[in-house]
Amino acid sequence: MNETIYSLKSLYDLSKSQLEQLLVKEFFAYQELINQISKNQPDFKLFCGKNKIQIDCHEFVLRLRAPFLFLQDDINENKQFDFTEFEVETVDLIVKFIYTGTIEFEKESFEKIWKLANQIGLKTLKIKMEKEIQEIIDKSNAIKYYLLTKNIGSIFLYRFCESIIIENLEELFNQNAFSKLNQEEIIQIISMIESRIKGRNKIQIILKIIEDWGKTIDEKQENSELSQVNIDSDNSQQNNSENIFSRKILFDTIHQIQEMKQVSKTQFETIQDHSFLPLGIIRKFNGNENEENARRANNFN
Repeated sequence: MNETIYSLKSLYDLSKSQLEQLLVKEFFAYQELINQISKNQPDFKLFCGKNKIQIDCHEFVLRLRAPFLFLQDDINENKQFDFTEFEVETVDLIVKFIYTGTIEFEKESFEKIWKLANQIGLKTLKIKMEKEIQEIIDKSNAIKYYLLTKNIGSIFLYRFCESIIIENLEELFNQNAFSKLNQEEIIQIISMIESRIKGRNKIQIILKIIEDWGKTIDEKQENSELSQVNIDSDNSQQNNSENIFSRKILFDTIHQIQEMKQVSKTQFETIQDHSFLPLGIIRKFNGNENEENARRANNFN
């Protein structure tokens, strides 16, 4: 039998219909063997979701079609594996695909199937799902999928999301899209901006992201404090404490960015006119921080 060997790069060049044909060919090569094995009693258990619902299957079929599963740290000698982060519906779809070579899904399932296919090494199915996901990515969800694809390791979608974010920066600013991110995520976004955008406006974009994000920290802390504190004096004390806490988060974020060499000390000198950053932070990046500056870094001037 002549077998075509596809590299990962060439798989991404295939259309969705071509990927579907390849999935059928991949399964057909093992179909007779799988049919024979599946006549025997199942000897492997998959436990799904928080309730650990059980799906029975055959170890040999899994080893044949999803060998990466057996490289997982959680696999054990009891011939079982826990998919606690995936509900039974998603795992069942993948198991049926392993046994039949076909899969049916709704748009709501794209992301879950993609994650699971990636986890157990179903390369062609993973890429097929990435093609499906690509069609639903736009400026409203590009940041979400950018962060997700970076963590999973999909360069195809990762680059696609990068382009959408960069092309729609102004609108994303207007929507306060960056303000919803946590510290780790904001650093990832800034790292991407630094590497992809050239020219003098790069530092201004980075500063705008940090500024919007820093202000949002204050708003969240202030809203939280107002809902929890009823006495004026206690409220004032809590406000000061939360304000210091939010400044520390902002300071720590900028410090990490600078350590990663995403933004130089010289570039940070341009932020001295930005009231959202205290003098202590500026001096930190000029290399002459002292106790007074550290104190100021925790409070607005």
